[in-house]
Amino acid sequence: MQAARFTLWVIWGTLLASVALYAALPLVVAPPGEGMERGAEALQLGLGLVSIASAAASFVLKRILVLAPIARHAIDPCTPAGAQRIQTGYIFAWMLAESIGIYGLVLYFLTTDARTMLPFVAGSALLMLLHAPRAAAITDSQGSHDLAGRPDPIG
Repeated sequence: MQAARFTLWVIWGTLLASVALYAALPLVVAPPGEGMERGAEALQLGLGLVSIASAAASFVLKRILVLAPIARHAIDPCTPAGAQRIQTGYIFAWMLAESIGIYGLVLYFLTTDARTMLPFVAGSALLMLLHAPRAAAITDSQGSHDLAGRPDPIG
């Protein structure tokens, strides 16, 4: 189960690093030509609303795919199948969090203004931090064992 924990952390760390790269990209890559003159505010608002929906969905999916099945004892985190289901649930939540940073990157290239992307990249990074793999999310109240009483495989 150490491999499952390591895999979760590698995937999470890689996705978080990509959000940091989105933030650094305007420092090294200038967008081609002029930015959007018209419709930038509407696009920013639209992508902002989609980002809010993505953020909410990331928490809902994590609850449905990871937290609720563990609380109901429907999956055992110490089995390969249980660890795989947990990993899948986390990846879905991370994918939604990551998409918000991508929306900001798209705005940067369309508007040529790095300030338009900052709230999106910051929100994406915050969500990634909130969705970091945590042993407490998948262990019993003592935090030292999984729900089956075995040593914690993730934390």
